[in-house]
Amino acid sequence: MFMDSAMELTGKGDELLATLPLHIISDILAGLDNFQDLQSATRSGPIFLAAFREHRRFVLARVTYNRIPSVLVGYAVRLEESRRVEGMNEPHAVDVPGIVYVNKKYNAVEALALEYARDVLPRFCEAMELDRGGPTEVEMYRVKRALFRFQILNNVCLPQSMDSPSRKNIAALFYNTHPPWVNK
Repeated sequence: MFMDSAMELTGKGDELLATLPLHIISDILAGLDNFQDLQSATRSGPIFLAAFREHRRFVLARVTYNRIPSVLVGYAVRLEESRRVEGMNEPHAVDVPGIVYVNKKYNAVEALALEYARDVLPRFCEAMELDRGGPTEVEMYRVKRALFRFQILNNVCLPQSMDSPSRKNIAALFYNTHPPWVNK
């Protein structure tokens, strides 16, 4: 009896889902936490795949930013913007290659932060004769922030010469917007 009602409900659910506009379905997809779930959802039915195709940039950006802690999203966006020196302070929509870039860089930041917590921090605590557990959430945030800022600085200052007036302005903006003890 339970199986019969579940089958009836599933059939009605598919009909109901098919009547929803694609932007509503894309909002559902955008609420997913990772790309594995997104891949599973888009393969689960044609309506999800159609919604993803229709609103690809929106869904990819939201899933990306769902993965990144909210306190680091600004750094991730600024990192993507720092690839283009001209117009860095002008708002723009992040394109799909930009979303892929942010994901790759966030994966690198996560891996390096975990490596720091696993390898460097215990040696530091041992050398300083500190008795403590692993890093706190605040410490991990600071490590990730430092890694993001390092990559932003590299994108802005290192790839090309500093002779360009726009590069000088952006480097000054970078250094002038943070407290002096962070810039040293």
